[in-house]
Amino acid sequence: MVIAWVFFRAADLGAALHVLKGMAGANGVSLPASLAFDPRFAWFADSGVLFKGLLTNSAAPAMEAFAWIGVLCLAVWVLPNTQQLARDFDPAYESVGAPTMLAGLRWNLSSRWATLSAIMLALGVLSLNRVSAFLYFQF
Repeated sequence: MVIAWVFFRAADLGAALHVLKGMAGANGVSLPASLAFDPRFAWFADSGVLFKGLLTNSAAPAMEAFAWIGVLCLAVWVLPNTQQLARDFDPAYESVGAPTMLAGLRWNLSSRWATLSAIMLALGVLSLNRVSAFLYFQF
């Protein structure tokens, strides 16, 4: 699916092939420059891996990005999903069990959940003024 999307989004065949080569690692591999001095990563340098930076298109340093990835992965693994939050209302065909962590967290008709929902709605509506490129702008 991801490979098909490259052809769907590319301006032409040459651009699509360039992106596919990059996805396959044909442009080389680069790790954060801070790891170049770590002896545990010396064998990477011997294998031809560059230490120019991992997130070259981001303003955030690599370690900050890794920290965010770790925090967000923890949230994905610990917090209940929407099916588990609404399990009292039978949101799925099959029985949905309680999450392994935070089992007491469930949606109900309360002022707390109404306030949280209103805040999320307000934030969503207020973010509508940002420019967002339409996905299918090439067609």
